Amino acid sequence: MNNSIKVKVYYNDKLSDITQKDFESVILNEGSLLMYLLKNIFIAHPQIEKTFPAGKLGFKINGKPSILNILLLDGDGVEIDGF
Repeated sequence: MNNSIKVKVYYNDKLSDITQKDFESVILNEGSLLMYLLKNIFIAHPQIEKTFPAGKLGFKINGKPSILNILLLDGDGVEIDGF
């Protein structure tokens, strides 16, 4: 049985205009990767993917640059920046 984790997702100004949120808390299954979180965010906010094509989003976890296949942990803060 998987346990759940809670991560907080922070959006920069351009993304918060799309999501209408500065941040949101997301519940995921333990063992989830950043790319899984992003897929869920793109489903919830499809305009992000339309506005920012591949390579136009940056990601940080707990203030450090990150890659898409990193494992998320309970309490992580994920910053998403569109440029």
